[in-house]
Amino acid sequence: AEPSSGGGEVQEAVAVRAELSSTQSFANNIWAKVKFDSVSGDKLFDTSNSFDTTENRFTPTTAGYYQVNSVVRIKGDDASMALAQIQLRKNGEDYEGGNLSQDSTSAGDQFNLSTIVYLNGLGDYIEIYGYAGGTNLSFQSLKNNVNSCWMSAHLITGQSSGGSGDYTPEKMVWVN
Repeated sequence: AEPSSGGGEVQEAVAVRAELSSTQSFANNIWAKVKFDSVSGDKLFDTSNSFDTTENRFTPTTAGYYQVNSVVRIKGDDASMALAQIQLRKNGEDYEGGNLSQDSTSAGDQFNLSTIVYLNGLGDYIEIYGYAGGTNLSFQSLKNNVNSCWMSAHLITGQSSGGSGDYTPEKMVWVN
């Protein structure tokens, strides 16, 4: 990294935007992982090769706080969807839930999630899951020719790769 004007080091950019490239079916009343399988194409990127399109997860090698956003469209048969939600999981455990729909009256709803999560750069990973009750359930990749199932993550503050002091994630400051 190069020195900044403040004498510290410039943090390398870590950012990803992945999407679901085709409709993914899932079973009634279970949490299913959204299989984001593309990081290349229009509006898609992975600056640090941290998104695994086989495991469908983001595993950065730089420690720090990450802003995570996701939009997932869940569709079922007309008026059959009951409770539906998306969820961020960190290392396989529940971390943050997105907006919740109870008793949908339409054939599909879009769910949003936005949060900040600390990832240690040593194997911590995040995934997006969806849940719904209903029949013929699926995560929809397109609505009106626009991708409606994607996730993004970017480093907002990271651990130093050099310099003095210890990083304390609880305070998001450097202590000398």
